[in-house]
Amino acid sequence: MRRAVPLILAAALAACSATPAPAPEPTAPHRDVAALVSATTRAVSGKASYRFTVSAPVAGGVTAAASGVVRLTAGDSANLDTTTERPVQTGGKPERLHYVSTAKDSAFVELPPVFGLAADKPWVRLARADTDEFTNTMLGFYDLIYQQAVFTQYHLPIIAAGGTLRLSGEFHGRMLYTIDIDHRKAFDALPDGFLKDEVKLALDQNVTASVAELEVGPDGLPVHLKVSRKFAQGQIVDDAQFSDWGTTTPVAEPAPAVVSRRN
Repeated sequence: MRRAVPLILAAALAACSATPAPAPEPTAPHRDVAALVSATTRAVSGKASYRFTVSAPVAGGVTAAASGVVRLTAGDSANLDTTTERPVQTGGKPERLHYVSTAKDSAFVELPPVFGLAADKPWVRLARADTDEFTNTMLGFYDLIYQQAVFTQYHLPIIAAGGTLRLSGEFHGRMLYTIDIDHRKAFDALPDGFLKDEVKLALDQNVTASVAELEVGPDGLPVHLKVSRKFAQGQIVDDAQFSDWGTTTPVAEPAPAVVSRRN
């Protein structure tokens, strides 16, 4: 995030003689947000890693399309390997940014040629202790991906703290849940200081609510999570899909030889 040969042979013989196994039954609907979040968290914790795809908003917003792999860790962070495309110069075209992080306080980014790094050293280390504009911007892009990709550490706790289940129903063999999130309720209930600050940013702009749509497969694992909130200047939508639960794709930092020094 093997079987002994006799077991494999027995399974093969059974497959030849038995009727095909029926398709799994859809996951039973959960009656409230607490049960839904608990079951989802438990299902995710049993997997080592997964793939994700973040969709760009149709209009406005601050997120951009991204995709990659998450590897869950025993601590309070996750390893992430992801690529995205964003303009990195005023008026410039979108450029490919490749991020890898295996530590909570840092990340590496592979930069496009427009930054002028040596072709054989396109990577730069970003440390949260640094507060220069470049670091803040690059980590800001990364954090927007992280909060959607690692939803168990960002969206699910907020949903658990302030959410109320509005609708649930089966859709193509999956369960779809619509959840109303009260930001004031979430702020009061969240124990995590960082998440409280995130909710407060919305409250400070008079955004008191958001809506989450969580799609769960028959195995209890999330397939799709969309969170929408309306600001005065428009709507911000976090929209991510998840697949390949238990994939063994590694997440590895770049070799020191390909990392440029910061001046």
